[in-house]
Amino acid sequence: MLTKCCSLSENDVCRHEIAGVVTEVGSDVKGFKVGDHVGVGTYVNSCRDCENCNSSLENHCPRSVFTFNGIDTDGTVTKGGYSTHIVVHERYGSTILTDCANKIL
Repeated sequence: MLTKCCSLSENDVCRHEIAGVVTEVGSDVKGFKVGDHVGVGTYVNSCRDCENCNSSLENHCPRSVFTFNGIDTDGTVTKGGYSTHIVVHERYGSTILTDCANKIL
């Protein structure tokens, strides 16, 4: 049903662990703005510079930070969907179309 609602392919569905709304963006962020509906997958960060990351294989990056129970670069522990907020590198966020966001948020 979500596939039909969002006009996404089957491969683009169910890729997020958390769904939320962007409340703040960093100065270098280009892909999101405040108010955007976003899904976050199983990673919130990685080195983004190793062979694995450069080959879209972040799950093999030795410095990947999981959405839940991961240690981020600032030392905080990620709490996944139990968080009141979470910091995510834009590489690991996926835009959720507004029509879909109304059904899943």
